[in-house]
Amino acid sequence: MKPTRLTLTVLLTCLCLTVFAQKDWTALATEIVENAGIQPGEVVVVNAGQHTLPLMEAIVKESNVKGAFTNVFYTTDEIERSLAHDVHYQYLLTTPTYFGEWVKNIDVWIGLSAVENPQIIFKDALEVRMVALRKGGQQLYNGFNNSKCRVYQINFPTTQEAELANI
Repeated sequence: MKPTRLTLTVLLTCLCLTVFAQKDWTALATEIVENAGIQPGEVVVVNAGQHTLPLMEAIVKESNVKGAFTNVFYTTDEIERSLAHDVHYQYLLTTPTYFGEWVKNIDVWIGLSAVENPQIIFKDALEVRMVALRKGGQQLYNGFNNSKCRVYQINFPTTQEAELANI
């Protein structure tokens, strides 16, 4: 029997419900840390949003157990909304140069989904502002591409994204 779109939707829904219902994130965090190959003495950054806090905490604990020097970058939907709507345009185009220097010292960057509800956060944000945000971040992206840093991005749909996709 060939899988249908409905079958795929049901499977993805079950996967999402399983992920969100999970109370102990240790097993997933261990798998992420193992796959990232984190070694003692490495500098690790875990970047997360408000809805990924339990997984972030579990990853940080597992990374620390491995002997890494772990740092946390944390954001909220309100911070991200303010960037998209409130910060003056000229500042959106600016990239802090110190961050490029930091990246040179980072061995592993683990990025978790940063925003829980992008439809609300970026709703009515002017396209020119979103382009400016991306342009401002380009120096950072180039810094990652030219560094020793191993970057891992872990995303999973939020309840809001699942509802928007009708799953």
